[in-house]
Amino acid sequence: MEKSGKISIFVFGVIILLAGTVSSQMATASTSLQSPTQLIVNYDLTYMQDKIKPGSSGTLIIVIQNTGGLPAKEVKAIIHDTGAIGGGGSWKLGTIDAGQSRTIKTTLRASPDAYSGVHTITLFLDHIAYERDEDGRLDSHDESTNWVIPIRVYGDPNFQITPEKDVFYTDFEEDLLLKGSVMTGAKEVSVTLSTAGSPKCISVIGSEEQYIGDLNKDQEFTINYAIKPANVGICSLSISFEYEDESGNTNTEVVSLGINVKRSDVDFKVVGVSYPALSPGDTAEITVEIKNVGSISAEDVSIDLGLDIEDVSAMSPNIIAEMAAEYPFVMVRTSEEYIDYFGAGETKNAEFKISIDKDADVRSYEIPLKIRYYDGAGVEHKMNKIIGIEVKGDVNLDVGIDKSDVSIGKDIGDVTISIVNKGSADVKFLSVRLLSSERYDILSKDEEYIGKLESDDSDTVTYKIKVKDSGNEVPLSLSIEYRDNYNKEYTEDVIVEIKLLTESELGRGMSTLTIIIVLLILAVLGYFIYRKFIKR
Repeated sequence: MEKSGKISIFVFGVIILLAGTVSSQMATASTSLQSPTQLIVNYDLTYMQDKIKPGSSGTLIIVIQNTGGLPAKEVKAIIHDTGAIGGGGSWKLGTIDAGQSRTIKTTLRASPDAYSGVHTITLFLDHIAYERDEDGRLDSHDESTNWVIPIRVYGDPNFQITPEKDVFYTDFEEDLLLKGSVMTGAKEVSVTLSTAGSPKCISVIGSEEQYIGDLNKDQEFTINYAIKPANVGICSLSISFEYEDESGNTNTEVVSLGINVKRSDVDFKVVGVSYPALSPGDTAEITVEIKNVGSISAEDVSIDLGLDIEDVSAMSPNIIAEMAAEYPFVMVRTSEEYIDYFGAGETKNAEFKISIDKDADVRSYEIPLKIRYYDGAGVEHKMNKIIGIEVKGDVNLDVGIDKSDVSIGKDIGDVTISIVNKGSADVKFLSVRLLSSERYDILSKDEEYIGKLESDDSDTVTYKIKVKDSGNEVPLSLSIEYRDNYNKEYTEDVIVEIKLLTESELGRGMSTLTIIIVLLILAVLGYFIYRKFIKR
């Protein structure tokens, strides 16, 4: 095995893995669930066992791993022939469980006219993938991914050339450093760099021709060009050597190279937002996890949680009030996080501390995240992202007796129950059920439906009961069912007590009819006395 070939595949593979041609869809799941199926090509363990040259062949070892938490079933791997590299095939790998791997061996052949440099083949993986939904149910779907594997073809001329790196980015001036060696001695060596096709895939900064001088047998040398790539893709380069051999003859030898040119961009992705359970009136830390999924690094990165109302002097009081209602949050410290350097593929955290208004609505809020950065050329860029924050609040139901006409001596009557929502969150689908007991019989229907009960609101339900015993207090057992704003179901069991009073304590010594009759009698008697005695 050639160590240089393995390192080259590893470096190129890591870059491809970061840039990604993977088309699989990733499911978002809570940390309490197993991660979904995830098949990858392990570039660390994938390598060519042999150096291949134009017209020769070698063995490629590919290691496929399931890095997810669920198995991959009916796994099939396919490699198609390319124009310069042949020797593909298909493999049925069956089931690859979580954490397991499979190894594929295949023989690759370089065509006689294959250029010296980097070529690529594509491995197609088809399988059945699994993931769990929010309720923990297991779902399956067909998934296909493509993995690009770099293959280096070595030349067998007098001059051997190896680029220090294979990947470059459009519109960025970089050094193309070529390390070379000569098998036999050469004198008056000069080298010219040229590109195939029109327009050219790179521009050379400075002269395309460089003078090296005399080289001894097996002597190593370096060539450095400042280049600026223009087009995305594989860029074919020709290194032309002109020299005198040991016999004094003038010779020309051309070495072909391939470099991979990628789009130069920065793209930030919010990969996670973490915070404790939030209720109106709380103060909490919000952590935003951000990844640079682009191909180049960013500098002087500013991440701003867009909660501050800027330039309020130019806004009317109504607009300011509307914005405050839309975002009922106040920054406890600065809303801006600064990151000096944000490399391609890196993940960093931005932390903010906010205070939630005590009158905030209990719901989900979408908050803008403003990102400003500078690329390697010193150009400023801005982008906006959105993060979600849930303010859940709490439900606090206060249940009690509103009124009752059941008393000692009157064992049948109506009992009215009051329910007050003292919490910060609304409830919906609220129902109250009176449970049966040995102390009383339920003469009405046992369940009453209220529906929605907003925060700081109240409602009542009434039941008709018959008390069976003669105690002074009768406990009523209630079962209260409801759902919160996120449709989560709750059940609360509550006991309230009726105090049985006497008729006189209830103000029922005389009935209303009796009082009316007595008043009429007194009125007639008074009139009679007035006519009989006082008027005379």
